[in-house]
Amino acid sequence: MNSSVLDFIDFVSRLPLSDEQKVEFVRLHINESKKRQDEVFVNKDFFQNVVLEELKTELVDA
Repeated sequence: MNSSVLDFIDFVSRLPLSDEQKVEFVRLHINESKKRQDEVFVNKDFFQNVVLEELKTELVDA
């Protein structure tokens, strides 16, 4: 595996999320990459914002 993939795995593993939320986070990451027709990329700021928005939505819906 290349270092960006390993960095991404490490980044996701450190997120304060349940295992199910981590899986969903990775799914969102891959889907966003496909939309941009990029390789799977690591943009931590963008995906941290995605996770924050997801968590805010979950808290509002709870």
